[in-house]
Amino acid sequence: MERALGQVEVLARTDELTGLYNRRGMMEILTRELARARRQATPLALALADIDDFKCINDTFGHKQGDEVLKGVASSIAGCVRSTDAVARWGGEEFLILLPDTELAGAGRVAEKIRAAVADGVGGVILGTGTVTVTLGVSACGDGDLDEAPRRADAAVYEGKAAGKNTVRVASG
Repeated sequence: MERALGQVEVLARTDELTGLYNRRGMMEILTRELARARRQATPLALALADIDDFKCINDTFGHKQGDEVLKGVASSIAGCVRSTDAVARWGGEEFLILLPDTELAGAGRVAEKIRAAVADGVGGVILGTGTVTVTLGVSACGDGDLDEAPRRADAAVYEGKAAGKNTVRVASG
């Protein structure tokens, strides 16, 4: 019974398709890491990755291939981060990457590494004649920033999308 309960708890925090944390699991980690960063006066940053033109991928290649793209991008992201970082499928085609002990500039470098890995087809994320790409927004987590840091990263993603996609934008403020 205890083992079954433990499995249910894991499933409640895990995205079934990608095997990454889901939004609930990431919020628990984000809350814990933000408290730790405050206590230890260490930096904490995050990046939000959004798959470019994902609706078009689903419409053109079908949802099964769209699922494969999601899994491939998840694998690419996971391959670019440290074991101390956390990655979640944040929503549909969005992934949130939590980067403890990382300044904003360092988070920007990690985001660029992720962007390049996905664009290079790491994890087998290539469709027909085109390549899957992601746009990333990066922000720092300050005191009391549980909701604002992801919102700033999301706004940076929108800036990147408007600038032509397949790019990294660092949030100001």
